[in-house]
Amino acid sequence: MPDNLSPNQQDALKCLAKAVEQEMNLLKRREKPETEAVAKSSEPENVSECSQDVLDNLLWSTLETFQNYSFFTAKKLEFSYVLKGYEMFVSRKDKSITKSTVILSFHKALAVQIRDGRVAGPKKLGTFGASYLYPIFLFLGIITD
Repeated sequence: MPDNLSPNQQDALKCLAKAVEQEMNLLKRREKPETEAVAKSSEPENVSECSQDVLDNLLWSTLETFQNYSFFTAKKLEFSYVLKGYEMFVSRKDKSITKSTVILSFHKALAVQIRDGRVAGPKKLGTFGASYLYPIFLFLGIITD
């Protein structure tokens, strides 16, 4: 964790890291065929949707905490972002990235991380704005490269 973070940012990262770890463990268990029946029988159907909404909201909340923070693309170009409503506006881009695209990219990143053990670059996210979301996800500890 970088030294220049505010206590609020540090808390947000810790909370997100814990939630992402729990989600990754849940996803890993679901991938195993022998535990699939056990997982389905022991969890109500709406639990995963509920926890997914909580996780998505936690991600968005964490992103709110890091508005105007300096990030760097894979090509070492500096950028920052601001959130307005349900959109992310990146300093290097005219178009916004919608919240639904951020959430979709987040879940795609988790799936690739579990499947491949890492996310090998922005193209693996396969969504609009991936060149900006990828370094943000790396910084937040959601994925490894």
